[in-house]
Amino acid sequence: MSGLIDELRERRLPPPADARAIRLAAGVSQERLAAELGVHRVTVYRWEFGQRLPRGPQREAYAKLLSALRRVARRPTGGHANRRFARAAEADPTLTGAADVAPVQPRQGS
Repeated sequence: MSGLIDELRERRLPPPADARAIRLAAGVSQERLAAELGVHRVTVYRWEFGQRLPRGPQREAYAKLLSALRRVARRPTGGHANRRFARAAEADPTLTGAADVAPVQPRQGS
């Protein structure tokens, strides 16, 4: 049954900003990701900024690639990327490297 769970986990797409944070934490450029998926860099940009959604086989390939990147991603340093990566890791702490990411604490007065 864990095979099915792993397969379903790989099909999920994180929110666009989290997908970008995962890519950045893994040290992969938009150009490299686009080449791997057989799309243009602008397409990846549009996915990461929520302007478009991947569909069909591209969506499945993108989700699997993000899942793999999340497993190898290094923790980003500081700012927005760190909070977004932590949020993405909290969504699935079972992934290698994600369990050591501390939960994001809400700001006081927010």
